[in-house]
Amino acid sequence: MTLRTGMMTKAPVVIESSNPMQQMLVSGNNALDTANQHDLLSKASMLQVQVQVAKQYERNIDKVRVEVVSLCQMPQLAEKAMYAYPKGGQVVAGPSIRLIEAIAQAMGNIEYGIVELQQTDKEVLLEAFAWDIEKNVRRSMRWTVKMVRDTKKGSYALNDQRDRYEMMANMGMRRVRACLMAVIPSPIQELAIETVKTTLMNHGRLIKPEQQGRMLDAFAVYGIERGHLEKYLGHKLDKLTAQEAMNLRMICDSLEAGIGKPSEFFAGYVDKGDAQPQNESVGRINEKLKKQSAKGGKEAGDGTA
Repeated sequence: MTLRTGMMTKAPVVIESSNPMQQMLVSGNNALDTANQHDLLSKASMLQVQVQVAKQYERNIDKVRVEVVSLCQMPQLAEKAMYAYPKGGQVVAGPSIRLIEAIAQAMGNIEYGIVELQQTDKEVLLEAFAWDIEKNVRRSMRWTVKMVRDTKKGSYALNDQRDRYEMMANMGMRRVRACLMAVIPSPIQELAIETVKTTLMNHGRLIKPEQQGRMLDAFAVYGIERGHLEKYLGHKLDKLTAQEAMNLRMICDSLEAGIGKPSEFFAGYVDKGDAQPQNESVGRINEKLKKQSAKGGKEAGDGTA
């Protein structure tokens, strides 16, 4: 994922354009000097070359499918390929940015990233984009990031360049993911998700002790202890199945990405500063995931030691 800089004076809006050449020329109308116009023409020429090369070396969809399956059969990718978050009383799961990036690399001829359009001391205007160069399909989103970090003790301005960059990158990842999902064909995404699930299930019915230890360490960062996990699972952690581990990985990845809070997933957990534990809808979420885990564990356990 790239983070580029530029200048623009338009107000932040959400853009969905299928023609990147046209979008660039429209943006260029705001240029104030000849140098900017020259830079615009240079970029337009580069885009034309990219399109010509992409058309010359078109992707083979059958080879793409084979490569996607091969990538998703790698445990290192499969373990980071999915995430989950609570929404409307249910847990919604989907492909992570890592999985979507892997699919984009397998397809080729896709450019994506984050562009910094305008910056002040207090806020930054950003654009996330994904462009299928071969099919000339582009999706982008613009939004404003306030350079302020909120804490329980109050808010403070971000002046350090590294802190500002990390905030922009973190907030941009979900938007880049959404843009990529808009240009990648849904059958390819579905193939990747099913392959990932199979890969995780084929790792064995019971998770090894060292894997359990790494999972405990990952959740400990958020103050989630063994007791919380075992209450969520309904049994001791040493009986953890591959399906249950997959659900927990998705939850942990969601917490890492700032999607949801521990109390929204784990009964009895109270976030610091929260007056009440989780609401009743989260209990229904947990019951649903437990049923899915039990069903998946039963299917994975057939024929395994």
